[in-house]
Amino acid sequence: MISASFLALNGLIAPTRLETIERLLNWCRANLLHTFGGVIQSGKTWGEIFWQYHGDTPLSRVINGTVMTEPVGNTIDNEVQHWTAGCHGTSALLREVLRAVNIPVRVVCHSHFMPYFMSEKLYLSHGDDPYALADEIPIAELPIDEATFVDWFINDPDPSHNVGRRVSELTIQYLPIELLQHYCWDLAANNNHASGWVYKSHFDKHYTVAQLEALQLWQQMDAKLAMLGGCANI
Repeated sequence: MISASFLALNGLIAPTRLETIERLLNWCRANLLHTFGGVIQSGKTWGEIFWQYHGDTPLSRVINGTVMTEPVGNTIDNEVQHWTAGCHGTSALLREVLRAVNIPVRVVCHSHFMPYFMSEKLYLSHGDDPYALADEIPIAELPIDEATFVDWFINDPDPSHNVGRRVSELTIQYLPIELLQHYCWDLAANNNHASGWVYKSHFDKHYTVAQLEALQLWQQMDAKLAMLGGCANI
């Protein structure tokens, strides 16, 4: 069976369900690459270009990796990649792979797709969360509990602004190197908080500038940069 072999060969089966889930999420973070859109001149389907398959994405093609066969828009990647069809594809991959070790996953949709790890009563805030999360941040902190999911996606009249919110929360908490690099770009370009890379690349979907200023985000970045020796050292 493809899923069971994949889990075993990659050392992803752990003593507990939760640790197995975390190991698989870490594999997703390290390996999956989100496909992208654009014009396909030949008229072939998106699936044919990325996975050489006309239809739902085969799990085996994602696990083994494929090469794009022609450009999408103006972009082509000639390397073998583990392409995923975004939040829907990643949520489905988690469901199908974990089924092999009796860990149930339900794919739910609240403006975007996200997995629900039923036995653990944990969710991701977006199927794309694993590869949106910086490497420095522990993957164990990525899932959200049921109360948070209900607050963000059931009780909120506009749940769309909570899609992927957990990644933003953890980025504020850990201040990863990529965020600090973007802050250094902002400092060099003299960007203000609202127009800078920090806000537009990481937080504009989930926070206002005023909310981030109240959390003292920029002061925290200044302090961490000073601790690391400044922008020249990152």
